[in-house]
Amino acid sequence: MCKQRWFDMKKSFEIREHAQSVYDVTHNGAGSVFTCSGDGFVVAWDLLLAKQSGFVVKTSVPAYSLSSSDQMLFVGLSNGDLHWVDLYSKQEIRFFTQHKSAIFRLVYDATSQRLLSTDADGFVGIWNVYSGKLEIFFQLPSGKIRAAAFSNDSNQLALGGQDGMIYIFETNYFNETHRFFAHQEGVSSLAYHPQKNVLVSGGKDAYLRSWDCDTWLKEKAFPAHLFAIYDIVFSLNKQLFATCSRDKSIKIWNANNFEIVEKLDRKNEGHQHSVNALLWNENGLISVSDDRRVILWNN
Repeated sequence: MCKQRWFDMKKSFEIREHAQSVYDVTHNGAGSVFTCSGDGFVVAWDLLLAKQSGFVVKTSVPAYSLSSSDQMLFVGLSNGDLHWVDLYSKQEIRFFTQHKSAIFRLVYDATSQRLLSTDADGFVGIWNVYSGKLEIFFQLPSGKIRAAAFSNDSNQLALGGQDGMIYIFETNYFNETHRFFAHQEGVSSLAYHPQKNVLVSGGKDAYLRSWDCDTWLKEKAFPAHLFAIYDIVFSLNKQLFATCSRDKSIKIWNANNFEIVEKLDRKNEGHQHSVNALLWNENGLISVSDDRRVILWNN
C-alpha cells in the first residue's frame, strides 16, 4: 500500500538561483522555506509561486546551517558566527561569536524554547531563545558534530560525532547518560522515530541503523546509500521517512518496517550532486544540493 502511494512521487518544480552549493533548508511558515548557501545568501522562497518571497540575508562567509522558530531565523556560518534574525521586523536582533569553527548543525526545540548549535571542533551550545542567553557550552571528544536531534518529548538529546560515536544527554542539566559506537568514519544524521522508542542514525559508511532508546541496542542495520547519509526526515503523517546522500540520491522508506519505497535521483530529474538536507512539510519534500538547486517533490 505504501509503495503504491509513493510510486508516482515526482518533481513538482526546482529553483536554481543560488550561485553555489545549498547546504540547509528550514521552515518559514506555510508555503515557504529558507535556504542557505556557499554564496553567502539566506533566501526565503515561496513554494506556491516557486520564487523568492522578498526576504534575503547576505552573510560575510558561507552559511552552513539553519533553524527557525515562529518568530526567529537562526543562521550558522562557516567561521562560527551565529545570527538571530527577527522574522517580523526582518532585522538581526542577536549576533554571537561563541563558536570559533564552522557551525554544522542548528536545532530549535519548541517545547523548551532552546536552540542547539554544534561545530567543527566538537563544541555544543545550548541557547535560551526566550532570554537570548547561552545556558551551556561544552566540548565533546568527537571531532566535528554534524548530527543532532531532540527526542519527541524533548527529554533527551542525541549528538553524532566524527568519531562514529552517538552521545546521549538528558535535557534538564545536559548530563551525558550514554555513549556508544554507531558508524565507521562518523555519524552524519540522526532522527528520533515519531511513533517508536527508536533513534535512527545515518553514517558516512552509508549505513542506516536504528537503536532502542531504552537499551541502546541496535535493532536494524543495512547499507542504505552508496556514500554518506546527510539527513533523515519523517513525513507529516509519520508513515514514511526520507534520507539523502552524497551519492546524489534521495530514498523514501516505510517508517514501520524500513523497507524502501522509492528512489529519487537523476532518472527522476533529481539532483546531479550531493544532496545535503531535506525538509518535509505540507507542501511536500524539499531537497537542497551541491548542484545549487532547491527541488520540491510531491505526489
